[in-house]
Amino acid sequence: DDANHLQECLDREHEEYIEEKKREWIEALVATRKERIEKRRREWMEKEMEEERTEIMERDERVRDWLELQFRLREMRMKEEQMKKKTKQCEKKEEESMMAAVAPRNYRINVNAFSARSLAKFLWSDTWILSIDVSNMNLPDSAGAYLCRALKGNSTLIKYELGGNEFSSKTCKSLAESLEVNGTFSSMNLEGNPLVVDEEGKESFEMLSRSLAKNSGLVFLSLWMCGVGVEGGRALA
Repeated sequence: DDANHLQECLDREHEEYIEEKKREWIEALVATRKERIEKRRREWMEKEMEEERTEIMERDERVRDWLELQFRLREMRMKEEQMKKKTKQCEKKEEESMMAAVAPRNYRINVNAFSARSLAKFLWSDTWILSIDVSNMNLPDSAGAYLCRALKGNSTLIKYELGGNEFSSKTCKSLAESLEVNGTFSSMNLEGNPLVVDEEGKESFEMLSRSLAKNSGLVFLSLWMCGVGVEGGRALA
């Protein structure tokens, strides 16, 4: 009996040992897979950022120059905030001087699929720009999604001119999500974009319709020639 009891104890300990090793193996396997996925994600992001850098810095000097102007303005504003001893009148004159010298009131740049993402990143936290016009640039749906997503973080922009591009369901969904939290944006022109061309587009447009019902800031929205149709009109109503 003692021998049998001892054998049972040994068997139980062995089974527990095997189970523990299995758990360790599974945990190690999961950790390895997560590490591989994270590595691939980092490599993908680095590749994307390098493509952006190449596109902006080598192919489109005007985009590069414009972004440099904006970043210079931001740096100067930070320095200005540190100059506490100056009077309000001096600060105002300095600000006006900086705006005139660094950031022109109107600036035309050619935006593409790559530079649109960089522009959207900048707009997320910008507090100077009031209006963006990227109409008739043949931008893809992903670019529209980036630009609309920037409205989640930006509370200064009041107008977007996005007509005449290839914006579709991704743009529509991104805009719907942004309008859920942005109450200051007031004007959007999307005319001539294929917003509603398939089932995914219809679902995204329904999301946009629900967001519009809750949003009190948007006062102008052009959807001319966007394929909205009767169902879309009913959703908006």
